[in-house]
Amino acid sequence: MLWKHKERLTAPNNAIRVCPRCLSVYPEDTIFCSKDGSKLLLEMDMNVGESKCIQCGAYLPADETQCPECGYSADHSNVVLRLTPLLSSSIVIWKFPYEFGREDIIRIEGAEYVNSRHLMFYLSNKKIVARELKTLNGTKINGKILGRMNQKKEVELKSGDILELAINSQGEGMVKLSVNVLDASGI
Repeated sequence: MLWKHKERLTAPNNAIRVCPRCLSVYPEDTIFCSKDGSKLLLEMDMNVGESKCIQCGAYLPADETQCPECGYSADHSNVVLRLTPLLSSSIVIWKFPYEFGREDIIRIEGAEYVNSRHLMFYLSNKKIVARELKTLNGTKINGKILGRMNQKKEVELKSGDILELAINSQGEGMVKLSVNVLDASGI
């Protein structure tokens, strides 16, 4: 992990790390917040009170125009997809097309059963569409299997939909996500 090594070289001795979301304090050797999984920042790099992301609530450095946590920027498209794993924090997607997979949910239980390239999210007439890529364990949307046999391989996502990824032998998804489609101009 080269980035971890570089980060330790630049951090002064006895540095205190702070979570940009919940402002919890951690010792120097910790990299991620144990409460929400956010990457920790050095205390001296945090300008708390300068500005706060209106999308996810993370504190932004004074010179940042894009949130380092959720990627929100005032100049992005007018549609945002927020996926909320049940019993976890949200995943916000605002650049389309987007290949969604294991990396996006690595801290969620059952993520190891999700393919590295599981779904493709893209815009079609300002609507968000999910297309299943070639997955090993499959996907369900609102209890219906996506992409098997004669069934559709893509579906338009709406707020309130439930995505189930990596279907097990009992027919249940190992990872469940609640869908929330937002109009970014109102955020």
